[in-house]
Amino acid sequence: MRYDSTEPPVPSEWLEADEGDRLDAVLRHHRRARIRGGNVRAHSAIHVAVETQLAEGLQAAVRAMSRLTEGGLDRHEAIHAIGAVVAEQLYEVLHQRAHDPEVYAAELDRLTVERWRRSGGEG
Repeated sequence: MRYDSTEPPVPSEWLEADEGDRLDAVLRHHRRARIRGGNVRAHSAIHVAVETQLAEGLQAAVRAMSRLTEGGLDRHEAIHAIGAVVAEQLYEVLHQRAHDPEVYAAELDRLTVERWRRSGGEG
């Protein structure tokens, strides 16, 4: 499997691949792009989570991707913006709070280019 964050993967191919293959593909992409710094494995795992939600058609993620790219972010940066919301949710779950899909969807629906940039996001 080959991954390029600037192009959406074919949903059926993405979902047919196992999680390990998805992660390996994203890690290879980041190596090819010479992306350094931080924990590349954790960063790539967030990419996998976002791409999987998009491939599954999670409407809040799909709406966020559309809104962010139409607002001027490139696809890779939009993945990072959505991924930041994923990371916030993971933090909550790790601190013994139950995941609430409605809260997650609401956070994605509030995500805008301006909000992302104000938070210190790329761009």
